[in-house]
Amino acid sequence: MLLHGWRAPVIRTSIFLQRSSLLKNALPLPLQSGHSLLVLPTFGLCKGLVDVTAHDELRPPPEVLLENFFYRGKVVARFVDLIKKCDATENFQEALQGLPVPLDNRLVTEILRGELHCDTALRFFRWLKQCPGFQHNEYTYGIMLNNLGRTGHLQKMQELFDEMKAEGFKVTRVTLTNVISWFYKGKDMASVACHWHKLRRAGIKPSAAIYTAYIDFLLSKNRHGEITHIFEEMLRVDCLPNSRTYSMFIEYLVNAGNPDAGAKIVKLMHCMKVTPSKVAYRILVNGFGRLGKIEQLLDTLSEMREHFYRPTKQLIPAIRALELSGKVEEAREISSEIMSYGNTACVNAISRNGVDIEDEGNDDDDDDGNDGVEADSVRTVWRSAHCSHILFDIGSFVNALYSWNSNVERVLEQENLHWERSLVLGLLRRMKNLDSMWPFFHWLNIKLGFKHDCYGCSFLVRIILKSTLSVDKMDFLIRELFKGVIHDRMGEPAVPLFNLVIRHYVGMGEVDKASEMLKFLKDTGLEPNKFTYKFLIEGFARCCRRREVVLMLKEMEESGFSLESSTSAEVINFLGQIGKIQKAYALFCKIFQSGRKPSCDEYKAIMTIYFMKGENDMALKLYEDMRKYGIKPTQDMYDLVTGILRKAYRFSDMQDLAQERQLYRFFDGRKKVLQENLLEVLFIFTTGLKHKSREFKPGLR
Repeated sequence: MLLHGWRAPVIRTSIFLQRSSLLKNALPLPLQSGHSLLVLPTFGLCKGLVDVTAHDELRPPPEVLLENFFYRGKVVARFVDLIKKCDATENFQEALQGLPVPLDNRLVTEILRGELHCDTALRFFRWLKQCPGFQHNEYTYGIMLNNLGRTGHLQKMQELFDEMKAEGFKVTRVTLTNVISWFYKGKDMASVACHWHKLRRAGIKPSAAIYTAYIDFLLSKNRHGEITHIFEEMLRVDCLPNSRTYSMFIEYLVNAGNPDAGAKIVKLMHCMKVTPSKVAYRILVNGFGRLGKIEQLLDTLSEMREHFYRPTKQLIPAIRALELSGKVEEAREISSEIMSYGNTACVNAISRNGVDIEDEGNDDDDDDGNDGVEADSVRTVWRSAHCSHILFDIGSFVNALYSWNSNVERVLEQENLHWERSLVLGLLRRMKNLDSMWPFFHWLNIKLGFKHDCYGCSFLVRIILKSTLSVDKMDFLIRELFKGVIHDRMGEPAVPLFNLVIRHYVGMGEVDKASEMLKFLKDTGLEPNKFTYKFLIEGFARCCRRREVVLMLKEMEESGFSLESSTSAEVINFLGQIGKIQKAYALFCKIFQSGRKPSCDEYKAIMTIYFMKGENDMALKLYEDMRKYGIKPTQDMYDLVTGILRKAYRFSDMQDLAQERQLYRFFDGRKKVLQENLLEVLFIFTTGLKHKSREFKPGLR
């Protein structure tokens, strides 16, 4: 058997050359600007014109790339099936002898990513070392290390890692991060600490995942005093925490009986434009459920839906908490959504006692985005029992499907794949090209009868909103898509889809389009939620549209929703801009009547109004009240507070404020607001761990 270069691509390239006429037929007519107008083939569902960049004439057409993709997938699947049948190392040579395709590093990497038992994969890996003409590289070692780590063979992973270094292969930071992360996931904290110290001695800069693993090690050893130094070191070396870091903090706070502190970290994440992970929301929802804080549970669950994180069976503790508190309808709604996915095996039994969900299998809950291992955080290789003849690499498929034509449709249909929901969601999550994503999305629905849900639609909506389309074309495509959403009765998550568009329009300053989308939402029979009103009120306030602000505030109040602090601050700012100072102050005072203290944003808004109108005494009184309530001025309030103190001749207070500001020296003194938020996360975490709620109810676990 030959063990050198991969020859199949040469053969496939010749096919491309023979079909060069297809390339010309696939290209749209070029315009003078180098762009073209192409009618997306959506089988009559859409007649919108979309701007697309003319394809490089040297690039094979997508149908040729797809044929290559399926050909290679079948080759890899054939190798995997033959290797599975080998029960001993000496059988590999005989089993693989008849295959015409030679083994190279790329092919071996793809084979090792297949569904091989870990011991079989390791025997195959060892056998390859003995084959003349073949030599492993850092990529084949990296894949094998991930296989061992994922299956919990941590000692074998360590031995292979030592062998990799002894062989002289380059150990990248990604590889090292993977190894430490697998020890971390396997709860082998001693090995995490050992690798941490080796890394420090070698002078290698740790990644955010390595910092997170080591902080968890310190927490497991109750070495809380060292956490502050490690976290501040992260900031000094310009290494921002990732979603796993925040999720870890929230998990420790919830386990300490303090989910309220975890919710504060989530709010700070929003301020830093960081999206909380599904894991973080799940931990918080169950944490509030265990303490019987049902209102906070429902609010957090509603926010979780806005990010299109679908409920899974891991929320069963929260469902039981809802049932015990008498919220049977809410519990039934969540359990029904969990059951609506065939890949989540749950049984719903409604009895006189409420909702009872029995777990019958493993959840397919994805890893935590960036929380996983850096180079292998999500599963990208899919193989269905209905299509055992092919290993489907999602990333390679997306790269091949860069455009759409009738030949692409023919290639996809002749493969006769079983398009399972997990595969479709994986593809939609990674597709970035609207020119191929839109027709592929509708081809699945029209030709194959695949029923999309709101979670899949959200990926397409985001791509439409990120495109360079005009607002009118964008709005047309979204309305066509939403008509299908309503027609298929996709349920409650449809409202977050509308909110996604409304928020985007507000950010663009297109508040009239946002208002039209609200009308479209109501016309479909859906009810706006608090986020719908939040985005619209903030948008109208920024545009000084008084009538619309008043109307939205009234409608929001009638719907039973209360103003959030950020929305309240926007309205106060708006009232100040139009000269309605007394109404702004009345709204500020109303915050106390609602039972909560004003936030820094609300204090900043009302203080700015009085300061700009020359009423410095009132601005100073508000500042002193803010300090009396224990609220410190934030970095974005620095100029305002300094101006107020200067006019009041409070020079010593000005000096103290300036000295506090000098403490933020991370990132070379830049991004002081970001530094403040990150240190606030650390403060909330360290102080929140000392809290032990007496309301903690372990019976609701």
